Amino acid sequence: MVSKSKAKKEQLRQKASGTPEKRKFEVLQPVELDDEELMLTIETLESLTNEPAMLRHKTIKPLKTAIHNFMRAAAAATSSGSLTNRISDALTDARWVDARVLLAEFRIRGEDVRLGTLQRWVREVDAAAASGTDVGVSADVFLTLDAILRATSVKKDGSANGTAGGARSSQKRSIEAKTSDGLYEADSSGVITFDPPVSFNQSSGLQLYQDVLSGAIFEDRSAQSWRQNAKIVEITPAAARKPPNQYDARIYTTIDPLIGEVPPETTSRHDIPAVPGAFIIEGLLTSEECRNIIRQGEAVEFSPDCAVAGSATQQASILAHNFYYYSDDQTLARIYNRALPFLPESIEGCAVKGINARFRVYRYVPGAVYRPHIDGSWPRSGLDSTKPEGSQYIYDDTRDGAQLSRLTFLIYLNDDFEEGYTTFFIPDNQPEKLRGVRVVPRIGSVLVFPHGDSIGALLHEGSSVKSGAKYVIRTDVLYEKSEVKK
Repeated sequence: MVSKSKAKKEQLRQKASGTPEKRKFEVLQPVELDDEELMLTIETLESLTNEPAMLRHKTIKPLKTAIHNFMRAAAAATSSGSLTNRISDALTDARWVDARVLLAEFRIRGEDVRLGTLQRWVREVDAAAASGTDVGVSADVFLTLDAILRATSVKKDGSANGTAGGARSSQKRSIEAKTSDGLYEADSSGVITFDPPVSFNQSSGLQLYQDVLSGAIFEDRSAQSWRQNAKIVEITPAAARKPPNQYDARIYTTIDPLIGEVPPETTSRHDIPAVPGAFIIEGLLTSEECRNIIRQGEAVEFSPDCAVAGSATQQASILAHNFYYYSDDQTLARIYNRALPFLPESIEGCAVKGINARFRVYRYVPGAVYRPHIDGSWPRSGLDSTKPEGSQYIYDDTRDGAQLSRLTFLIYLNDDFEEGYTTFFIPDNQPEKLRGVRVVPRIGSVLVFPHGDSIGALLHEGSSVKSGAKYVIRTDVLYEKSEVKK
């Protein structure tokens, strides 16, 4: 056995002579991944994703711990990636403080973000809000949402877009409620402060939903007659929808127009305070025209929207029933001609071209909510009547030149319900505060606001109805398609 002193002398001799000391290294062997085991792991995780109720089972706890450790290791491995990717990773892992620090750097650097990435960031934060408990959601979630909006509200010249200013009202209030009805009902942190609801007219007093329930809405013309006025132009099977659904998606068109030739006597425009680019066109449709659209939808029946796959948020959300309507030419032209005097003639050099014919008519009942989101652009839809099998729906119709939507166009069809606001969430002048602007739907009026750009994008939700039912059309204003990619 070599003594410690002799071993020390040998080390000194090697150092003096320049002979390197022999060192032992542990050789790390690569982990061998079996393809079948990997596929089984993926299938297991996908099954748990599609069955969120299973995540609460105690036998899943070790798996959740392993997933958490894996996500931490993945975050460390990707920490050297782009700033955008690092923000995405932090949001996915619910590392809210890390995300806000990175978003602050993002804002200082004046980085650009694609609209799709911004929409995904919002969904990640909203997923946390949707999974909250009755006592409310952590302030971290709302502070992160505020940071996202501020980081993406800076223009190239460094000025802010979408920050709420102006006189403050003493009537504002902070909401403390449950999370099941969207952000309007969720914030117990005091981050969101709400203005008094915005309305430019009184309620019509018409009880359209009561007429639907009693059948009186079909007194002048039978439901069968209205069904004969509609024909299907497209069916998307339930399994092919994104995410997969319990119900097929049917797109109808109509034979007779739903809008009359004579416009309302008075139509006016009102800007929405504190919401950049948003305005109301009051009195665009008559109450009878709104009634006709509701009649048509109820005659062919509104379809439920129930996801059977996708995220836990998508499956847990209670969505509005829908009636997809490809507008006939006369209806579309009459709506566009009435709205045209109030629309921007051009946006970024691209001329206004029309209204998208693809109408998504929604019926919201208590519990249904369109969770906070940022709208994306849509191409112009079309119908090809040259096919021998009949009219065929075209998702992106470029026959008369490419067109892309730049404005959301929400047509309110009734007002005999409680709440059901369209609620915007705008960064306030005060740091780490969001300002909630609630627009009150009025029959025949249209809410218009910009979309399709990540800079100053407007975060909004279709807040829940407390009683009655809300009927609304979502479509878009089309402009020439710019060659510049966003």
